[in-house]
Amino acid sequence: MGEGRDPISRRDFVKLAGKGAVVAGAMPAVLAACGEDAPPETVVVTETVIEEKIVTETVIEEKIVEVEVEGEAPTTTMGMREAGLAAENGADLLIYAPPGREVPTQWPGYLGRFPQPQFAATAGSFASLGELQLGAIEPDIWNPCFAVFDTAVTEGLVQPWNTDLIPNFADLNPNLTAATSRDGNQYAIPLLYGLAIPIYRADLYTPKENSYSILFDEDLAGKVTWTDSAEWFVVAGKLPENNVANPLDPTEEELDRLVEFMKRKIRIVPAALYSDLATNQTDLATGNIVASYVAPTQWIELTKQGVDIAFITPDEGFIGFSCGYFLMAEADQYYHAHEWVNAAVSVEAALTISNKFNFGNSNLKATAVDNPLLVDVMGLGDPAALDGVSLLDKMQNIDRLNDAWIEVKAAAGV
Repeated sequence: MGEGRDPISRRDFVKLAGKGAVVAGAMPAVLAACGEDAPPETVVVTETVIEEKIVTETVIEEKIVEVEVEGEAPTTTMGMREAGLAAENGADLLIYAPPGREVPTQWPGYLGRFPQPQFAATAGSFASLGELQLGAIEPDIWNPCFAVFDTAVTEGLVQPWNTDLIPNFADLNPNLTAATSRDGNQYAIPLLYGLAIPIYRADLYTPKENSYSILFDEDLAGKVTWTDSAEWFVVAGKLPENNVANPLDPTEEELDRLVEFMKRKIRIVPAALYSDLATNQTDLATGNIVASYVAPTQWIELTKQGVDIAFITPDEGFIGFSCGYFLMAEADQYYHAHEWVNAAVSVEAALTISNKFNFGNSNLKATAVDNPLLVDVMGLGDPAALDGVSLLDKMQNIDRLNDAWIEVKAAAGV
């Protein structure tokens, strides 16, 4: 930098570039933006020119100019993406995700073009939310399921993605991208989705109706399992008898009624709400449990084992969920984060996710999965497959629901 000039920090440069930056003089300008020595010259931003004057602040003029370095032909400009990538240290990209996401087959094509990113393992969506609220970790990308969406956006923990920097975004299921946007901003990039379905042992039980009400049937006392989650207010809210206008955002009066309903019904489940999928699956296979609330992956696995297991298509419509990626509000690796997430939702990555975990994937082109049941049950490749599904991504005021869920469990001694 020229003597007496105020350097632009890398973070400030990236923020400016995110609004449409191109850099004249390529590497010299990038070096200057990083505070390194470089020939004095102008950094050009589309619709904005930053002139570094010998004063203590940077002056921004709203205009576009053609930049020339004295004694040389006009310089070529570098696109904002290339400029941003060059200004960052991609080896510092930190991804806060469930264990296993560090496997490169889940983000193919990124390595070799960019440095190996760093990973920190989450212990679940709500636990990781708590860590982020406390400032215990400062990642660039966070990979939860989106029941935390409202809290993350409302509290300003995350910022919108620039979908122009994610070419694969155009191939993603519009139901999922709509559920993870707000006020025209795309706050999350969906990776996978599932349906929360009621399943039952068809040789041991005959449902009275096609409804989530199977999970509250007192004839199954001791033989039905629930997960330990506030989403049960959504399940109960779907039942016509509870008369809840929007199960994803009940009013205070509606929630009070749901709490009383759940206090009565939670007594039919075994003493411990299940959290271990393998144990729950074994209990269903042996008949210790007759009905449960699961993702289709458990139904698929039990079907493969030859268990007489069936699922209900509820008359009130399915509940669903999706998981994927947030860009943190203070992300340093803005451009590398976009490159990585583009790789993570590619067709190849989406097929890996579906084949490994038996979940639906967000990429409409990723239908050539190993298990054809996924195409039939999850509607892979069908943009309308999630029409009418109550996505937990749209749950509102989750802290209020969590408090109510603690009240319900306490009443049953769970």
